[in-house]
Amino acid sequence: MDSPFQHLLPKALSLIFHYAAQYSVDNIPLSSVCSHWRACALAHAEWWADLRSSPDRVTSLALFELFLARSGDAPLAIDLDTGDSHCLSLLEPHAHRIRKLDFVPRDLALPAFLLPGSSMPLLELLAVHNADYDTDLIHTPSLQLSAPKLHTIILKGVVVHEWNSVDLPALRKFYYSPYIEDYPRSGYGVPVRRILTCLLSKCPQISHIHIKARSLQMEFGGAVVVPGTGSGHRLEVLKLWLCCSGCAMRTLRPFAYVLARLRILGVVATNLPRGAARIGHDETDSQRKKLVAMLLFGHTYRTLEILPDEDDYEEDEGEGEDESESESESEGEGDGEGEENKMEDQEHEWTPRHDERSFHVRLSNIDDSRNVILKVADPHAPLNWPLWYWRLLRLDQTLWKIVIPLELWDTFAALARKHTFMDSDTIRLFFVFADTWADLLPKRPVLQCGSVTQVNIRVRRSLEDPLSAFNMVFRMQPILNILNSMSFTAQSVQLVLAPSKYPDMDAMLEKRLLLALNKTGETQWTMPLWRV
Repeated sequence: MDSPFQHLLPKALSLIFHYAAQYSVDNIPLSSVCSHWRACALAHAEWWADLRSSPDRVTSLALFELFLARSGDAPLAIDLDTGDSHCLSLLEPHAHRIRKLDFVPRDLALPAFLLPGSSMPLLELLAVHNADYDTDLIHTPSLQLSAPKLHTIILKGVVVHEWNSVDLPALRKFYYSPYIEDYPRSGYGVPVRRILTCLLSKCPQISHIHIKARSLQMEFGGAVVVPGTGSGHRLEVLKLWLCCSGCAMRTLRPFAYVLARLRILGVVATNLPRGAARIGHDETDSQRKKLVAMLLFGHTYRTLEILPDEDDYEEDEGEGEDESESESESEGEGDGEGEENKMEDQEHEWTPRHDERSFHVRLSNIDDSRNVILKVADPHAPLNWPLWYWRLLRLDQTLWKIVIPLELWDTFAALARKHTFMDSDTIRLFFVFADTWADLLPKRPVLQCGSVTQVNIRVRRSLEDPLSAFNMVFRMQPILNILNSMSFTAQSVQLVLAPSKYPDMDAMLEKRLLLALNKTGETQWTMPLWRV
């Protein structure tokens, strides 16, 4: 039968093959349909240069070698899972044309063509994912590669021992997760200051640095060369694990100018093992406060958010604004985008394992171009900062939105009585998150809410709550209890609740709430349409 596809020009058919290969790893069947298709497929070297693991089978060495042969001199994009890591041995003669390399090594060693001194002139993205990071680590002497086009490095479960030889002029994004757990027993930790020094001084294009390590190497002395105030460094995003101590102060002090210009600064507050104080590690409250001051001061902030690090806490402002921190860039990263998204999806791993519940404290500035995220085990700690700390943040001038968990209500109310930021005319939105509706029942101290015009009540386990077995009306008293613990100066306040599965009950609850809240005749409270 004469198919219309038989009349397609080879270039057009090759383009169709190229897009089809993004959704299927079976290039061979397409080249076996007919002689015309086979000729087009064999002539399209770039099609064979995209070598990816199949999710349902192990790639044979013979098949992998066939792909390499048919790819000619085209740049290679390699993506191999654990089952196909044996194919790495065939790549050494082709290392000079590898453009992307993303693999899960089967053995605890990097391939020879990635050892120090290797040349990979076309390499743009390197990602190594150690599947056995919880039991064994991969070690490499250094990252001394000749890779002038390398813009993204992702190392998971890989320990780099020497950093001074790093020289990657095109590097923009660096993700390093060695998963070192115990510095005293293992004999090595992550030298954060040395890594930052090398990346900032030798990688002029660097914009994103993520270093995730629970065991930090304590660094004393040594010269630190970082960009000065006249430097045009491009670093936008920095995420670190740091001990809240004098050691962290020494680590970050040389980078104060860099920290002040970041768009996103994320810090996980962790602790070194017991006994670290004997070797000069200072983890006093004074040092913790100094560290926080270094990270936060010098900016004005629009949003203050304190919440547990749990995925099912969702916000809905009802104003159509997007408060999320997008790390996407104006220029595309090609193959690198997918890998960076994978790393972002793993951000929950930042929670220290020894903490039953970790909290994040997030401050963002007035145009959302500055976001500081601190992850701490004790959420009360920042609320107990000295009053002059809060004054230096100048929240009373720009603060617009506050988000807190119900468990911090008493501490936050005490802070609001001492500090004037809750009296600011700029505050408009207040979110409170509870685990269950029953948590809203106990009497609480009055919170001065000033000019807040919208109150959002969110219940995390709403569907699990026993009250869900009845109807929305039974939630009226918990809602009234928490609202009666709030004092406002605004003429009108809007209450926002998430809807239930019963619109009629929602309408009944809305009507009764408005009657109860405005029973004095002053229509201070309003409610919008129910929405998710």
